Amino acid sequence: MVTEISDYIDTIQQRYQYLTKDEIKKILAYGLRQYAWVNKMHADVLICYKQDDPMIAHCGPLGFDSLKHYHRFIIKNRMRERVLYYLKKEKWDGYYYIGLTDEEHNSLKKGKVKTFKNVYLTKLKKELYHIPFVKHIWKVPMIDDLGWRFFREEFKTDQAEYIGENQYEKYHKCFLKRNDE
Repeated sequence: MVTEISDYIDTIQQRYQYLTKDEIKKILAYGLRQYAWVNKMHADVLICYKQDDPMIAHCGPLGFDSLKHYHRFIIKNRMRERVLYYLKKEKWDGYYYIGLTDEEHNSLKKGKVKTFKNVYLTKLKKELYHIPFVKHIWKVPMIDDLGWRFFREEFKTDQAEYIGENQYEKYHKCFLKRNDE
């Protein structure tokens, strides 16, 4: 059955009487445009409503293979950060970020010149927050925007700055079933 936005306006106005029909139409049109755009970007949409009548709606493939689900989780969180970056109209800060494990971080030699082996340089620091094996984050300045992410077998620089430890635990308390804070 094909429906139009106008088919829902009266029902929604009964529940939200303080909104005019024109306001409801604008809200629905904007929401559906955003929904379609996010799907066009191949990102999943998850809508949770927990008030009177709890329900969840998910648009995107689901599977039973836990390893595939885990990889999809990391990729989709990366995509979510990129979509939010675009929607918030943030400006690029001129840095690319490198995520390292404890071993890689400890193996960096002391001194001004740092040599990173087999690393991805990422435009958004928040993308690294979703990768559990990344324990330390470094940043390096770049003159040009080289895309969201790129790989280098060896990357030497004397301008690398240590940012700190990864915020994975903070970002994924719910996923890790740790709601103690």
